[in-house]
Amino acid sequence: MQDEVTSLRNEVNEKSTTIKKLRVRSSYYERLEATILSLKEYLEESKKQNKYLLQAIEKQGNKVISLKSQLECAFRIHQMQRDLNEEQEKDILKLRKQMEEGRKSEEILKKQCLEKEEQLQIEVNILKE
Repeated sequence: MQDEVTSLRNEVNEKSTTIKKLRVRSSYYERLEATILSLKEYLEESKKQNKYLLQAIEKQGNKVISLKSQLECAFRIHQMQRDLNEEQEKDILKLRKQMEEGRKSEEILKKQCLEKEEQLQIEVNILKE
């Protein structure tokens, strides 16, 4: 009978140990499940944030494209203005040259006119004598 009692006690101890191990394991799995749920929530929140950030990046990208387009347009306008200024400078130089030629022609004509006038005066003086 003593052996039976000892055997039963050993069996109870083994089962008690097994139950304790199962409780520890169960607690571990519950913590693991809670961690998994927490990680899933974190993942969902991260996905939402990533989606928001992606949209923000796309908006910034669109702004960059728009600014690039505006910059290219401004550059073309600046180039056109510079070309126009160069053309105007060339026209101004041509007009100055024409004006200078006109002054020279005017001086020549005045000189010729004075010479002609002197000749006529001489002829008038000769005729008067």
